[in-house]
Amino acid sequence: MGDKFKLSNYDCLQHLKDKIVCSGCNKKRLYFCYDCHGYVGDVERMVPKVQLPVKVDIIKHPRERNGKSTAIHCKLLAGGDTRIFEPLHCPDYNEELKNGGNIVIVFPSKRAIPINEYVEKHGKIDKLVFLDSTWLQVGSLRNIKQLNKVPHVSMKQYKTDYWRSQHNYSDEFLATIEAIYYANKEVWQAQHIDQTYEGHLDDLLFWFYYFRSMVDDSFYPENRKKPNDKKMIDGEPTPPVPTTLPVRKNISFESGIMSSQIDNLPTIQVNTHRSLSKHNSVEGRRARLNMPLMYRMYESQSDEIRGTVSGAATPDFHPEEVAKILRKALVGITTDDKSIIHSIFCHTNYQRQQICKAYESMYQRDLITDIQEEIGGFFMDLCIALLKPTHVYSTNLLVDSFSNKAEDKMVSVEIACTTTNSQLNVIQDTYTFVTKRNLEKDLGLKVEGLFGQFLKALYYKQRDDEDFINSDTVSENLRIMTDNNNFFDEIGRSVDLFTRFFVQPSFATIREMIDTYDLKKENGKEFEALVRKTKNMHPDIRSMILLIIKISRNIQLYFADRLHEAISGSRADHFAIIRIVVMRSEIDLQDIVEEYTRKYNQSPMLWLQKTCSGDYFRLLSVMLNVGSN
Repeated sequence: MGDKFKLSNYDCLQHLKDKIVCSGCNKKRLYFCYDCHGYVGDVERMVPKVQLPVKVDIIKHPRERNGKSTAIHCKLLAGGDTRIFEPLHCPDYNEELKNGGNIVIVFPSKRAIPINEYVEKHGKIDKLVFLDSTWLQVGSLRNIKQLNKVPHVSMKQYKTDYWRSQHNYSDEFLATIEAIYYANKEVWQAQHIDQTYEGHLDDLLFWFYYFRSMVDDSFYPENRKKPNDKKMIDGEPTPPVPTTLPVRKNISFESGIMSSQIDNLPTIQVNTHRSLSKHNSVEGRRARLNMPLMYRMYESQSDEIRGTVSGAATPDFHPEEVAKILRKALVGITTDDKSIIHSIFCHTNYQRQQICKAYESMYQRDLITDIQEEIGGFFMDLCIALLKPTHVYSTNLLVDSFSNKAEDKMVSVEIACTTTNSQLNVIQDTYTFVTKRNLEKDLGLKVEGLFGQFLKALYYKQRDDEDFINSDTVSENLRIMTDNNNFFDEIGRSVDLFTRFFVQPSFATIREMIDTYDLKKENGKEFEALVRKTKNMHPDIRSMILLIIKISRNIQLYFADRLHEAISGSRADHFAIIRIVVMRSEIDLQDIVEEYTRKYNQSPMLWLQKTCSGDYFRLLSVMLNVGSN
């Protein structure tokens, strides 16, 4: 892929295997620290330096992860010419323009003109400003008041070589570092029309193509929507992993559990290789299992997020054999808990239902009842939760949430906001089957007041499931907020207003609306801050709105925070721990653990070993261990 560029040789980097502590933040990094924008160890001596024809400023979206952003490559390779800011701290470029600076934003807006035409009309460019975000989020960056008078320029069309393709965007949408490279090249060519470009800027793509060389070409570029087989850690592709891995070794590495505890953990051989083939994609698994909709509720709907439970492929799945193992584990003098853990963890919820049916058919006994009789405590609760059909477990949680406890009420909001429209329909039908009552009526009878009405809207008003930004909705909602001085009071008591802002739009639209609003406000007057400060809003309504905002920003980070609250308090909330692990195990639990580790600088296992024990801890360990899927 990088053959068309004159790149420095990076063979000297191949031998680097051990991470080194960054002197700035004390975190271990392999090549460079993406938080501190500096190299670690002797890497700086092994890589090239680039002098740019113009200064480069990068405005990084607050939600753009440092570890995923390629903008850091420019800071590393051309540090003297590059600055990176977040929106709240970026310079006033309008003021720089007044003082004679020739500054432009590289962005393909309707008012943008080609770089070469701009140079021809306005002379030498002093500074290029780039917006570093996903294409879905870029709208809010464009509206920063410090940029509103800065002219826009556009580049020629190029095709990206980025391995992280963005959903529903073609290969003409570039990674940030690619845009920086091509824009600088066009500026140099426009300002040196009598000279031939000979590749002196190509090393801006040094890190980009070094990491690109580690990515399997089997999915690129023929099918850009397929997931990346090589996971990214610290912004760098990981080396290949073996196809089988003993879980206890991984747990000791990830969590720092003492060796005496590790020896008691079950050694389970699990498949860690995520093939890129259609056979092993989400769609492929559904096709092989012929999975009904109700059992897809806890399975990942995206190739870009990862659970920790994937289950055996159909040819290797034999429910009768697993049923025999479980029966043998349950009928001895002492239960074989290792076999129980292995049988439950290594299968999806849908496969567990087939195991339960095989068990009942073979022994005329109910597996869940036998487990209740033979084991106890939170280990039993976790096993039963995993064995229940997904739609039944979610419905049971919803029934239990109809109480006067604020934390229980928020579970019902969480369920509504983390399931699709079709999945909510399944929950509504299951609720009627389980309780012999109508959910819509119960939301009015069992959940009193405005909270019940708002909750009913969440369960019965259709949300836009597609994760795209509706610009018209964003603009209209911003206008409503601007025109209404009592907006934050009214949204807490108007079902229609709440529905318009937080029920019907996609979460991407909600996020864009709030980000755009915040960029125009001073500190302390952001949307979320004003919701918290509104005195006339009922506390439960406030908590509901804040929960929706958190989910719209980053659903994995939301669950990471909930998990931390559950395991780090004075008394562990085991029901919350079980709920999160069970509901997210096949969807995005691996990403939740990574978000947790990134935010709290430690694995959740460190807390769990203090609050959990025995087989309950062992089963949680294999489910929360990110190396075990």
